[in-house]
Amino acid sequence: MFPESPPMTTTVLLADDNAVSLEVIAMLLEMRGFRVHTAGDGLEALEKARALRPDVVILDLSMPGLSGEEVARALRVDAAWRPKLVALSGHAPADDLDPALFDVYCEKPVQSAVLIDAAQPLPR
Repeated sequence: MFPESPPMTTTVLLADDNAVSLEVIAMLLEMRGFRVHTAGDGLEALEKARALRPDVVILDLSMPGLSGEEVARALRVDAAWRPKLVALSGHAPADDLDPALFDVYCEKPVQSAVLIDAAQPLPR
């Protein structure tokens, strides 16, 4: 079953260069009560993350401009806030990622329940 729905104040930034994946995942998260903003590449994701300061940032690892890993590294270095960072990939094994960058790793295709759980904000 799905985890409990988040409060409507939970803001998620979802970044993926695959437009279909971006739309489907955003719709799924919105249906579960998340407030979702999207980005189609790494540069846009970094810009929006800095401006929006979302609770959760879900990053596809292989995007043009900046990879999801590069965006995560930039957010960890200069963020005055600490969003939950979720890696989303169909290519890179979790073992290849720096464990200090991401709080959660999801492999594509990701099951709905796993994604909903990963999008839950960190405890404050």
